[in-house]
Amino acid sequence: MNDDGFDLLYPDVLGAITGGSRFTIGDLQVAVGIFPDRTYINQPIEVIVILQNMIDSNLQVRVGVGFPAEDKKGRPVVIDTPQKITDITVGPGEVGTLRIPIIPLPPTQSGMHFPVRVAIRYRPSVKNPQTVRPPAGGAPPTVLSVSPFKLQALQEVTFNASLWQESTDVITVHFDIAPRRVALPQQNFATRYEILWTHAGMEEQRTLAREQVNDAHYVASNFTVSNVFIPLLAAVSERFAERNLVLHPGEAAAITKIIAYVQSLPHRANAHCRRCPPDRRIDRPGHPQFADHPVLSRTGAGDDRAHRLERQLVHFCHLGLQTGRANHS
Repeated sequence: MNDDGFDLLYPDVLGAITGGSRFTIGDLQVAVGIFPDRTYINQPIEVIVILQNMIDSNLQVRVGVGFPAEDKKGRPVVIDTPQKITDITVGPGEVGTLRIPIIPLPPTQSGMHFPVRVAIRYRPSVKNPQTVRPPAGGAPPTVLSVSPFKLQALQEVTFNASLWQESTDVITVHFDIAPRRVALPQQNFATRYEILWTHAGMEEQRTLAREQVNDAHYVASNFTVSNVFIPLLAAVSERFAERNLVLHPGEAAAITKIIAYVQSLPHRANAHCRRCPPDRRIDRPGHPQFADHPVLSRTGAGDDRAHRLERQLVHFCHLGLQTGRANHS
């Protein structure tokens, strides 16, 4: 938690690159792609692995690649790479890109859908780490350690990998080999790891998000069922229609009521805010610390709804930050 009580979750750098596509392997989120996905004999391409640390401590990550020995017709396949196993230390909350060059060599023949299997395993450095990112994604980053041009190049990669059989940590990507052979490049190719984001970027993230606090409080305090039902009804109908499932008015209303009801449920798991000491109840205006509480003092009432608003506050700050960036781009 930050000293001033403004506790932000780390940005979803991986999602900003892939559009949301990811695999979650415990405390590590990954995305795997290959670029370009079509090559020639003797022409190198890259397997691209994005690693996003979800906790506040180091992860010792091992990435291995495997190739088929023959194609679908039983013909021999030779694919070379500088190293089949790479060990990386991914820092707290760090996000980075591992680039693994591969080269199809003779006597490999042209063909479609050659598989590359990427095995990813990790070991945490502490027993009870703190999670710093939500598993389903979050706000985009405001600052990266790479240029906008490199970010755009990563966003052009198609991350359409799939899990291999029933494995949870072996991912498969595919590429095609066109019927042409080029001269073998003379330069040496090496596996490279490039850091995209570190926890040092959180200070700028906090500074920009703090600018959204007043707007976030206004939105959160007005986030009631009566205010959100009509726009939520329109959004439900639109989302289902986009997937070729047109809802009847009664169906759309029923689904909307369920969603609105769930989001309005008060938080009763504990009678204190997560920013307060566990043994102190400050959920009522008469408590001596109520006036200094970062959320309850603004809501004007120390009830369960205040706790729900507190939980939503940081989310709305993220949302305001994202909207602000979109409006200025």
